[in-house]
Amino acid sequence: MIFEVLSPSTASIDQITKSQEYAAIASVRRYVILAQDRIGATVFERAGDDWIGHVIAKKAMLSLPEIGVELPLAELYDGVVFEAFSPAP
Repeated sequence: MIFEVLSPSTASIDQITKSQEYAAIASVRRYVILAQDRIGATVFERAGDDWIGHVIAKKAMLSLPEIGVELPLAELYDGVVFEAFSPAP
């Protein structure tokens, strides 16, 4: 299982390139990409030679059956303060 925190500067690498690299490693069963600017995640789970992706949001449960854990996604962000977003004029 691999966890990564997505950042704007590495988003395309994390979501595409690394996903393909991790898929090539048979022992990697789950790849979790956590959003940096809000409570949210993309969870990839192995399905044969492919990944199945799930987008989960604030109130969702994060299920990690490989290690026997299920927890609210929000718990991973406990204590994190997000910066307010101001759109460009």
